[in-house]
Amino acid sequence: MAVGYNPRAVTDGLVLALDAGNTKSYSGSGTTWTDNVGGNNGTLTNGPYHTKGPFFSSGSVYFDDTSKYLDISSSSDFAYGTGDFTWECWVYIIQGGYALDHGSNGGTIVLGHTSVSLYYNTTVGTGSVLYTTGFGTIPTETWTHIAAVRSGGTTYLYTNGVLSSSASDSHNYGSQAVRIGQYGGGGSNYFGGYISDLRIVKGTAVYTSAFTPPTGPLTAVTNTKLLTCQGNTITDASSSAHSISVTGGAEANLGFPKSAFVFDGSDDYILLDSGLGIGTDDFAISVWVKFDSVSGASGSANYRTVLSSYSGGLGYIFGLWISGNPVFEHYMDGTSYKGNTTIVAGTWYNMVSTRLSGDLYLYLNGSLDNTPVSASTKDMADTATPRIGWIPSASQNGRLDGTVSDLKIYKGKGLTAAEVQQNYNATKGRYA
Repeated sequence: MAVGYNPRAVTDGLVLALDAGNTKSYSGSGTTWTDNVGGNNGTLTNGPYHTKGPFFSSGSVYFDDTSKYLDISSSSDFAYGTGDFTWECWVYIIQGGYALDHGSNGGTIVLGHTSVSLYYNTTVGTGSVLYTTGFGTIPTETWTHIAAVRSGGTTYLYTNGVLSSSASDSHNYGSQAVRIGQYGGGGSNYFGGYISDLRIVKGTAVYTSAFTPPTGPLTAVTNTKLLTCQGNTITDASSSAHSISVTGGAEANLGFPKSAFVFDGSDDYILLDSGLGIGTDDFAISVWVKFDSVSGASGSANYRTVLSSYSGGLGYIFGLWISGNPVFEHYMDGTSYKGNTTIVAGTWYNMVSTRLSGDLYLYLNGSLDNTPVSASTKDMADTATPRIGWIPSASQNGRLDGTVSDLKIYKGKGLTAAEVQQNYNATKGRYA
C-alpha cells in the first residue's frame, strides 16, 4: 500500500511508523506513541522519557548529573545590588541537583537542590543566610517552570506560575559568576536532566503575582542579561552575548524533529498494541538508535534490545549483541544474524534488517553490514506482544540503555539497497 507518511521515504508496504520527532506521532505529553499508518500504537511503560523541550521548538541542554555544566564569567550584569531581579527556567529532572548557581565576589545564590525541592540560598558576608523553601518537591521526568523573583526587598519562588514561598531579602549583590548544572562551590551537586529557556533579568521583577508559565521560547525583554539553553546551540541570546564555557560535553537538543525516547537500561519499555503479523513474509525493520551502553545489560549478557517478541527460543530480537564485540544483531526463529561493524556508545545509527526475496540483509547507516544469507523459512512469529527496549522473557530481558526514534516496519515487502539508502538520506540530517 502507499500512504502519505513522508514524501521522501519509502511508503509501499509500510505498516508501522512510530516517529518521536513527528507531533502527530507524539505530541510531547502522555503515554501513547501513536502509529501514523497502521494503528498499532505504543504505550510508554515505567518512564521512558521524551527529549523535546517544554513546548514545540523550545530546545534544551542535557546535563548528566556527573560531569556536565556551563560557566559564564563574573560580570556587572549579574551585580544586582539591592535591586530587583528575575531568574527563571524550565527543568526536566531525572536526578536532582543544582540547576543554577551564582557564586563569587560577595554572594551566592543557588536554585535547585538534590532533594528535588526548590531551594533558594543566598549568602553575603559572614554567617548571613536566607533560605526560602517550603512547597514540597518538584516532580521528576516532567517539565516544570521555576522562577526566583526579587521585588521590593522580598524574594518570591514560583513553581509553574504558582507562588510557593517568599522571604525578606535585602542583600547587596556584587558581580557574580554563573554556573548552570552544578553548584559552583564544588563537590558533586550536579544537575541531572534537561534545562530549557534559562533567563536572568537584572533590575526587573518580571513576575509579581501568580502567572501562566510561558508557552513559547523566552525573549530578551528589557534588562535581560542572560538567555540561554534554547535552540540547538549553547549561546547567550541576550544583548550581552556572554561567552559560555561548556564542561563535560553538555549538549544542546533542538527537540522536534530531533526528538526521541530515552530508555534507562533498568525497567523502561514501550508495549505495542498488537503483533506485527509478519510470519515468513518479506519485511523490513528500520530504526534510529543511540546506545548509551554497549555492555552489561541487566538480566542478560547478550543483548541491548530495540524491538522484540520472544518466548521459549522462538520469535525475534532486534538490537545490539553485546557478548563480545558489540554488533548489530537480528535473532529470528532460533537463528542469530549479526553485522560486522563494531557499535560505539553515544553514536546515532540507522539499523535496518530486511528480508528480500527470502534473503536477509542487515544495513547500518545505509551500507550493507553482513553477507546476505537465505532466511526464507524463518518465522518472524509474534510469540509475545512486541516491546521496544525489552525482551519479554524473565531469563532474557536485555534492557535498552539508550535513545530510540523513527521506527518503521514494512510487511510483505523487503527494501532494496537503493530504498534503504533513500530512507537513510531522508532522515540522516535529523540524527547523523
